[in-house]
Amino acid sequence: MDDSISYGFLEVHFSEELGFAGGLLMVDQDARPLEFHCTTPVPVNRTEKILYGATYKNHVCCDVIGVPLVEKSSRTPELLLVEQPELIKLASRIAPCILFVTEPGSGDSTIHDVQYPEMLIDGVLVQVLTSDVEHFEFARAACERFTSSVSLDEPFERIRGAIREAQQSALKAA
Repeated sequence: MDDSISYGFLEVHFSEELGFAGGLLMVDQDARPLEFHCTTPVPVNRTEKILYGATYKNHVCCDVIGVPLVEKSSRTPELLLVEQPELIKLASRIAPCILFVTEPGSGDSTIHDVQYPEMLIDGVLVQVLTSDVEHFEFARAACERFTSSVSLDEPFERIRGAIREAQQSALKAA
């Protein structure tokens, strides 16, 4: 397997004070950062919330935050990992292979339109959102290799920490 695989970890955080903020951490096989991008806070827009109705959170997470973050990156992730169900809508739009990562037994642990079986890798439940068997096999092997360095959920903690730090700075400046 190629050592130059880039793994993208995408996270969106919501804060009552500031609204939504997202981060994309691109890492190499050893979980070393290659790039990091984050958004400025996206406040809740009442008009859009009314117009989008039940799809508002998907709209913000995908259209306003997710797609722009991935497009801003200088590299396209071979694997894009997400923990939030709202972000799985990106599967057909920005990456050939999106992985939905959850803790076993969590309320968000099953996506019903997945073609391939979920996998338990290093204690983390992974669902590969692709219809291509080669993408599935590539994702399985890449995840197993990645977890020899770090857990699949650890980069999400880094993103959350960076977003919290940015939000605290924004609150101090306000």
